[in-house]
Amino acid sequence: MNLIKLVVVGMEVNVLNNYEKIYNDFWKEIVETTKGRLKRDQVKRELSDYAELIQRVCIIYDSITGGTLSKPSYDTSVVLAYANDYMNKVFASLILEDLLPQMQDPTDYQTLLDYCREDLSSEEVEKWEQQREVPQD
Repeated sequence: MNLIKLVVVGMEVNVLNNYEKIYNDFWKEIVETTKGRLKRDQVKRELSDYAELIQRVCIIYDSITGGTLSKPSYDTSVVLAYANDYMNKVFASLILEDLLPQMQDPTDYQTLLDYCREDLSSEEVEKWEQQREVPQD
């Protein structure tokens, strides 16, 4: 698939809206003959590949952001920020799920809960605080 090179070209010129330069630098030799005629079949193939790529990007964005983002037009920095937030939340939940039940010392329990607090919703933190209050025999 030729789309990976397109992303690199777009990043090199640092202007995604410069469609003439992108076309001339990347697409022209792919979709035109040496005489400048459009290769319709090749254009169809490239557009098909591009449509499939867009669909895959939407699925990936949705998955790595916990269902928050799914449009392909989001800036990569926004997607990465949401993905990092989502991963931190997942990791914090896993840490609490695995370690808190084993802790006997209330100070250690609270320290770990405080450590994970910034990545969790208040409802999730409250759930863990209430679980600690329940006597365990």
